[in-house]
Amino acid sequence: MAPPSRRSSCLGVVSAVSLAACWWRDSIPEQAAFVSGRHTKLNNRLCRVMNAASRRRGCTAREAVGVLCPTQTGSVEKVEDDQAMRHYKKALRGALDIPGGVTPSMKRVAGLTFAALSCRRRKDFGRAAAHYRRSMQQINLFDESEIPRAAAQAHASLNLALTEQAQHSFDDARRAFQQGAVTVQRMIRKDYNTFVDSARIIRAGQVNDECSRALQWLATLLTAWALFETKQGRTGAARKLVQRASAMDESKAPVLKWKIMQESNGAGLSSSVSDPKVADVAILA
Repeated sequence: MAPPSRRSSCLGVVSAVSLAACWWRDSIPEQAAFVSGRHTKLNNRLCRVMNAASRRRGCTAREAVGVLCPTQTGSVEKVEDDQAMRHYKKALRGALDIPGGVTPSMKRVAGLTFAALSCRRRKDFGRAAAHYRRSMQQINLFDESEIPRAAAQAHASLNLALTEQAQHSFDDARRAFQQGAVTVQRMIRKDYNTFVDSARIIRAGQVNDECSRALQWLATLLTAWALFETKQGRTGAARKLVQRASAMDESKAPVLKWKIMQESNGAGLSSSVSDPKVADVAILA
């Protein structure tokens, strides 16, 4: 919860902007009618957005001023949209650089991801997890021409797992890693006809930059899962995960030399999934 002085500042700016907008509409009806088409349209829209801004936990005066971006067509756009897309492009490390550029599907997932990040920053982990789950549902609805599904799914699964870990929901974190790894592998096989077999050999049907980035993201997800398991005392499972990750991305191999990976225990990975092409990252025993 924001401190009283911060909330007062936020609400003060919101009220000032709202009053200014209403005064402008009432005192200059011609301009309001030209911009909005109807005298009430602008005010109603402003009130809805301003009310949402004032209720936002942790809202600052600067954020309150930057919430709205009126255009000549009268539409009110969120300033955060461009920021969300920039953040998402950076987070996916080049995976969004595909022919066709930014699609509406990418923007939708980017918005959910950025909303989740905002929640994590203010330690609202429950809402952040909900945003990540929704983004994963959206990703599943798209095809490869709309968004690089495997990379996007790996990114969302990784952040969901870290969010669950942050709120000490360790079983949910493990489930997010596990389900994410299985889903990403199946996406890679469907979209690129490529998979990693139980002997950790890449069977490539379609080799291109997008497929390579997808495999790198899968390797990152597996390595993060491995580090999570070391914290749970399951270094045997962690070692197997990093070995598999290293087959897809050589940069993950040095993790195997870490002292924690040299320790031995009985916890490992089971192979209870029916598909042999995803069995090696199946379910922790």
